[in-house]
Amino acid sequence: MALEPIHWSEVRFMSRSRRRSKGSSSDRGSVVASPATAESSATRPLRKWGLPAVIGMTVVVVVGSYFWLHFEPPPLNPLERQSAADIYRTALSVDPENHEAHYNLGLELQSQGKLDEAISHYRRAIEISGKDGGYHNNLGAALAALGKLDQAVDHFNKAITFDPNNAEARFNLGNALFYQEELESAIGHYRRAIELKPDYAGAHNNLAVALKQTGHLQEATQHRLEAMRLERAQQGAGSQDSVRSE
Repeated sequence: MALEPIHWSEVRFMSRSRRRSKGSSSDRGSVVASPATAESSATRPLRKWGLPAVIGMTVVVVVGSYFWLHFEPPPLNPLERQSAADIYRTALSVDPENHEAHYNLGLELQSQGKLDEAISHYRRAIEISGKDGGYHNNLGAALAALGKLDQAVDHFNKAITFDPNNAEARFNLGNALFYQEELESAIGHYRRAIELKPDYAGAHNNLAVALKQTGHLQEATQHRLEAMRLERAQQGAGSQDSVRSE
């Protein structure tokens, strides 16, 4: 039986969604949503094929490739988001130097699409806290969503400097470089993300897209099929967890 045509999904950015309580440093530099959703949000490839939706930029694509700039919002409904934002604003009224409140408020604003405000709070969190790879990664994702790729690349690089083993920051940097048409550099960062996290379906997928555009079709097919295999396995695991919880 003939192999079905391979569909190529989007290059996207990861944005951390985990809230941090003051004093929690164990997850510093991590960019995954939460222990319960880390694998699904970090590795979920595109669920629908669509036209490019990148703000303020044009992406050169080849036939059969579709790209969608995307970051994962926190899993809260609008009322909960507004309530959480109010909590962080109250915390900042008491302690304006609370970098974690600035960061968490930035997350809430980013989830509401208020990117300029989110960026302002991410920057303030970095000014207060100093070195934090996670803060730089999310600031980079917000800047990328506005099409400010040069600035995004700078912050993704800083995230990696502070945490060289951050697979999601490597993935994000690869995405930004991809959109700047620096495909060989993007490929290198996708490969490194996979070395750090072999079951990273999103990185396998986006590496496949970049390899396809550079003419390495055989290897591209291998990584695309691996991304699909990982996605199916993760969906199966999620279904089993859902059954057990009922």
